[in-house]
Amino acid sequence: MRPCSPRSRALLDERSSHLDPRYQVTLLSRLQARFTAADRAIPMVLHDINLAQRFSDHLLVLFGDGGWMGGLMGTRRPDTLSRA
Repeated sequence: MRPCSPRSRALLDERSSHLDPRYQVTLLSRLQARFTAADRAIPMVLHDINLAQRFSDHLLVLFGDGGWMGGLMGTRRPDTLSRA
């Protein structure tokens, strides 16, 4: 599989979870560059909050109690992230 082959759409579900951290960042950086240049979005599921913050413009954070918080700024507050 070529993870950065030319595509107009991508939906990623923990696509990088099996990779070493260095390769996680490399993969997500390449995908971000490719899709940003084409003005496209990549919906993705990431359980690593640090990767999600680094590579996302918008976040939807789901909490274990059934609650959620989404958006651009609200999900990046320290109290929200510590709850996740």
